[in-house]
Amino acid sequence: MGYHIHPDIAARLLPNARTADIGTGTGRNSSNLEIFFLDARQPIIPELEGTYDLVHVRLLAMGLLQSDWRPVVSNLTCLLKPGRALQWEECNFLTATHQGTNPATTFEAVRTIENLLLDAFSKHFVWAGVLF
Repeated sequence: MGYHIHPDIAARLLPNARTADIGTGTGRNSSNLEIFFLDARQPIIPELEGTYDLVHVRLLAMGLLQSDWRPVVSNLTCLLKPGRALQWEECNFLTATHQGTNPATTFEAVRTIENLLLDAFSKHFVWAGVLF
């Protein structure tokens, strides 16, 4: 994508902005970090409600059922201060294509992995067509 935070969102964030990273990485590059272990499908603990300028979510869809979406979105938006931003990034695995390869890797191996992933994801994401 060429960025970690969308430029329109980054332009509105103050230097001391609080970010909640949900499923996005290790946080090891953060100088000021608190770690909370939460289930996004469950209501957010009250002391975290309305405390973040940005909620950044990445690749969470693989762990969600169709029935999970409404409560998860509701719970994650509860983390935000009024008027702040939710950035959610996912891959459309159902229409993924092979764009190139390492010269040492055979195309057949890449195609095999791609087919296995598409088969697995299409069974899990039978509902995903409404999102993409």
